Amino acid sequence: MKKIHLIFIILAVAILVAITFNVYEEVKAIKNAKIEIYDVKVEKLIPNIVLNLSIKIINGENRGIDDLTGNFNIYIINFSIGELKFHETDIPPHSFTNINVMLTLYYNEIAKSIIYAIEKMDFKLSLKGNVRGKIFFGLLSYKNPVEASYQYV
Repeated sequence: MKKIHLIFIILAVAILVAITFNVYEEVKAIKNAKIEIYDVKVEKLIPNIVLNLSIKIINGENRGIDDLTGNFNIYIINFSIGELKFHETDIPPHSFTNINVMLTLYYNEIAKSIIYAIEKMDFKLSLKGNVRGKIFFGLLSYKNPVEASYQYV
């Protein structure tokens, strides 16, 4: 009878350790995900400015990332001009995915940043926000802050 209890305890501890390790690896993958803006194209200028952002999301870890979403505030020259979101994308281990996101900018919201850009002859687009992925067999989610930028010169 003692052997059965001992086997049950060892099995329970092994399962707990495996689950803990799995959650740790999934959190690590989300935390270490890199986001790069590698291209920005102007799609149209009237009646609103529409930009096509090409974003590369890199997962350099041993664990895949499931259902990664992003929520960012958009800054042009440190002036907040809107929000950008991307929806659920999976990234296998040691790989990356490219996504394109359309961003609409309204003239009345970017007037200060345009004036500043003209004065300084400098232009930088920045994303500051977070990504969220599923962990623990998809039952929980983990959120991590992220920043990325693209410099116009």
